[in-house]
This record gives sequence, C-alpha cells and structure tokens, in this order.
Amino acid sequence: MKSLTLSQAIEGFLLEKEGQRLSPNTIAEYKVSFRKLQKYLGDPDFATLTLDEMRGFMVELAEPCEPAGIAPRPAKVLLNETVLNIHTALSALWTWAAREGLHHAGNAL
Repeated sequence: MKSLTLSQAIEGFLLEKEGQRLSPNTIAEYKVSFRKLQKYLGDPDFATLTLDEMRGFMVELAEPCEPAGIAPRPAKVLLNETVLNIHTALSALWTWAAREGLHHAGNAL
C-alpha cells in the first residue's frame, strides 16, 4: 500500500476529478469538505485514518460552528444537506483511495 498524507491524497483525488472535467462548483464543494476534514484531523498518514475518526468528524459537524469572516455573528449548525454533501465527498475520496491502493476498502465510509 502506498503511503501518502491526507493532503497528498486529497490533491491526487482532486487532480483526477479535474481531469474528468467535473464542474468547477463540484470541485469547489469537494475542497470545502476536505478543508473541514483537515481542520479536524490535521494532515495524518492517509492509510492510518480510521472509521472512528471519520465518525468523530461527522459528529463534530453536527455541533454549532463559528461562521467565517471577521464580523461577529452567532454560531450556526450546518444544514443536513451540507453534512450529506460532506459525507458524499468523503465517500468519493475513500472510493478513489481504495481503487488507487491507498486505503483498505473495508475502512470506507
């Protein structure tokens, strides 16, 4: 199994998706989802990520978060649709990684 960091795996995934000519909006949504994951996990070895870590991340998404920007605003909870989009992005990343031999398929979301 190849060894890559989370950021390297994300870069490879996005490169493939850009090569498949996915829409710029889809690519942007993937990037937003992965930034949230990296904010939560940092940049660990991709092959060592566990299902429990991903579950923890998904639980974290249900918690109120501070909106971006400099103006003070109250914390907000992500919409269910947003959480589903993030889960879909993570599933796509894990499917790609299993196909590339970067992660065990049994650890997929």
